[in-house]
Amino acid sequence: MDNEFIKIIGPAAGLGGIALAVFLSLFHSFIRKLKPVSLTQDQWFRITRLFLILTWAIGALGIIAWAFASQNDKGETKKELRAYEAKFINDINYPDGSAVMTKETFIKRWSVQNIGSAAWDNLYIQRIGVSDGEGLLKSENIGKLPYVSPNDMAEISVKLHAPSRGGRTIAYWKMVSKKDDFVLKKQNPIFVELLVKDNSSFVEDENCPNGSIFRTNDEFKKKWVIKNITNKKWVNIFLKKETGGLLDSVNLMPIPDIPSGESREIELKIMTPSDPTTTTTYWTIIDNKGNNLLPGSSNIYMTAIIVYRPEEIFGGYYERCDMK
Repeated sequence: MDNEFIKIIGPAAGLGGIALAVFLSLFHSFIRKLKPVSLTQDQWFRITRLFLILTWAIGALGIIAWAFASQNDKGETKKELRAYEAKFINDINYPDGSAVMTKETFIKRWSVQNIGSAAWDNLYIQRIGVSDGEGLLKSENIGKLPYVSPNDMAEISVKLHAPSRGGRTIAYWKMVSKKDDFVLKKQNPIFVELLVKDNSSFVEDENCPNGSIFRTNDEFKKKWVIKNITNKKWVNIFLKKETGGLLDSVNLMPIPDIPSGESREIELKIMTPSDPTTTTTYWTIIDNKGNNLLPGSSNIYMTAIIVYRPEEIFGGYYERCDMK
């Protein structure tokens, strides 16, 4: 039977049946007074009860049919929304945690499968956030995907340029039909997380690599591991926030002494700004006289991507990087 017909007639039959049942119930005693002489009271009672049962049954069946049609429509809508669906297969190269050198150019490749009901035609892969910046992998902002039929495998590739400074870095991409129009809204983005190496070895990102995504007005804990590569022990030292940068933290925080050749973990509470942006903030390590102790008067830094609703990027569920 056609769903539209059931949707229209179902509620009417259900409500009509209930209304008729109420009517017969109210006038049952009155109808009994009009029973034919040829029927006994018990026979008339059975006939009336049969009509009542049939009336209620018609109403109940109408409501059940209407509910079934509505549920079936929801299933069809859900199926339609899942026309575009992808399955991550593996990293063809540069798995997460791989090392690259500063300023190195390379091509990152992933293997995915189209497990939806629609072909991937005229679809694109778009970088989340800016595609260039301090400590970030540089790439094109958007690139076209190949045509992929349902159930077929595909290779997605992106040309990347490593940043000029060392540290951990991460970058995300999502499938779009046009700019900012996500196709796989309920799925996580594809990403790559790499260790960028340079000649310095005094700092490592313990968590939240550069390019991590955060919610606006959110507090998180950033961790670095700092190594004293000088020949002197660092005593009475502080982490000092430099001017500029939209990541907010205390301006001056004491940190434990670091003997020569040893390392210490530094944990800093950071608050993200109230508006979406990509921002880089810098800190230095100084002694009690204000002298920068890092080699070459360098600094440590963090670049973060700030958005209003990160769950829209991560398929409905967002776990902050310092909580993993």
